[in-house]
Amino acid sequence: MFRNPSNTDAVPPRAPRPTQRGATQLTLAEPGDESELAAPWVGALVKLGTRLARSAGQPHGRKLVVAVTTPTRDFAAALIGAGWSLAAKPPSLDPPLETLRSISHGTGVCAVNDKYVVSGRFASLDEAHSPPLAIFAGKTWAVDRIRALCVVQSAQDARQSERPEPGSLAQLAGLTDSWDDRLVSPPKSLAIVGTRTWLEQDLAALIRKEGDNLPPSSLSSLVLPDTDIDATWGTRLYSAASFAEQLPLPDGIEGVLLDGNSAAQYWDEIDASVIICVIDRSVADETAAQSLERLRATRGEPVSATDELGWTPPLGVEVMAFTAAR
Repeated sequence: MFRNPSNTDAVPPRAPRPTQRGATQLTLAEPGDESELAAPWVGALVKLGTRLARSAGQPHGRKLVVAVTTPTRDFAAALIGAGWSLAAKPPSLDPPLETLRSISHGTGVCAVNDKYVVSGRFASLDEAHSPPLAIFAGKTWAVDRIRALCVVQSAQDARQSERPEPGSLAQLAGLTDSWDDRLVSPPKSLAIVGTRTWLEQDLAALIRKEGDNLPPSSLSSLVLPDTDIDATWGTRLYSAASFAEQLPLPDGIEGVLLDGNSAAQYWDEIDASVIICVIDRSVADETAAQSLERLRATRGEPVSATDELGWTPPLGVEVMAFTAAR
């Protein structure tokens, strides 16, 4: 789809390359499906998200635009988003009891214990009881069972959702020790724009290291998309159909992932450090791809995905990267 890509930016049609001996390969499965797909593009797209998250600090007044074309959009944005989330530094939280001692009635909190993630308004702390008890989100909680707790800026109605376990990919990425802190205080630096129902289906997919005995991680447990029911969230999901009404985006968003051709048309209207466009080659409309090519040719400064971003696209995926004025 991209015309005249540089040799380092695209994979030409050829026989599949053998997997390097000892290389880690990731598998993907849909919920309820025992079969797992092991393919190089799964891990490659996760790696791309990680690389781009670490490239978020662009020079003042510039943004990095990365467009990838895929045979189909399925799972691409969800995998890139998971990689972005994996790269985030863990939050630094005080022990739950210290935080509870320091806050006042009505303060919004998010907490996690062995079973649940809970958010809502703080009511009271009873240290006369052993162990101390705290009332928040409309229920009483034993403080010694709380794994992590933090103050949230916008107090909301009480919400409770099951605590996801750190599965195979979280273990592989070294997130186990900071898992609970991440659940209650996730990074909020990424937004994903696309068809929301498709994104939610993709994020339900399960990912793990091939041959691992550990349970898989759901992509949603890594990305933590905002929903109407979950107690915690880290990534904003926007519908492409109404995205123009959401601009400008909230402060703190460093990366925006545009999933699909209809979402990719907004790339030049977004003020963010990193813009990632997933362009579906199964869709005949090439308007977004042509627009990106024009900007790269007229106002962009080309970036080599391989040499400067440290990422080589897998077979069947093309990439174009450049910086442009914000």
